[in-house]
Amino acid sequence: MLQRGTEVKVLSWDVFTGQRPMRDETVALTIGVFDGIHKGHQTLVEKIVNSPERVPTVLTFRFNPRRFLKPHLFPGDITSQHQKLEILAEHGVKTVILIDFSNDFSKLSGNDFLMAIRQSCNLTYLVLGDNFRCGFEGKTSAYDVRKIMAAYNTPVEIAPPVSWKGATLSSTRIRAALREGQIKDAAEMMGRNYILDIANTPQNIEDSYRSIEKMGLHQVVPPPGTYLADIKTPTHTTSVQLDVTEECLRWRQPDEEESVLIEFKDIKGKGERSHAC
Repeated sequence: MLQRGTEVKVLSWDVFTGQRPMRDETVALTIGVFDGIHKGHQTLVEKIVNSPERVPTVLTFRFNPRRFLKPHLFPGDITSQHQKLEILAEHGVKTVILIDFSNDFSKLSGNDFLMAIRQSCNLTYLVLGDNFRCGFEGKTSAYDVRKIMAAYNTPVEIAPPVSWKGATLSSTRIRAALREGQIKDAAEMMGRNYILDIANTPQNIEDSYRSIEKMGLHQVVPPPGTYLADIKTPTHTTSVQLDVTEECLRWRQPDEEESVLIEFKDIKGKGERSHAC
């Protein structure tokens, strides 16, 4: 279970580049969306965490840019922002810089983006995935970044993609697995079970049952069916049968404590007739 309260220093992009609180810090950096923080992402994080005498730092987005660029095609996040920060902290990251994606930010060239980072910290090591792209219309590749940063004697390591079952592991594959009810496959790609963060989601209480509307969730919800899951409150964990319908998620919970997480462990029956919400 992710431990709420795990701390990591969090800065906004505007504070990082405007006030420059890390100007004098020697930084090992990796950049990406990091939705799901799967095993491929974890190899990048491991490299910066194991870089001696540098502050392991992740530059990522507060919200997935696809929410804004292609909202009609975006099926949801894999991790909430809270989960992302906790997982990064658990892997040894000390600082996370969050970009609020905007129309203005999208017009920033790759070179200007990199120069803003250089001017805001003592960047001495940069790790990128092979498919990394940045700048206006994604025109600057990881290999372009390496050439740009060579002029400043800043090493850029480009990590090869991580494969799973014969193809590149990606957040897209994890989303597809979750949407198809392949809970075990998603867990293998992430290195942990899939967890919905429901801490701030309104919960309906009826007799000894709880339910939440799917419309209130920003994460991917597996398809209708019955699942084996753990319901976590601030003080305890209860194993339940979780019914997912077209409209909601429903489970039995006799106590009145608010549930904060749903951890999917397996699917019991896909497409079975579930209790109505």
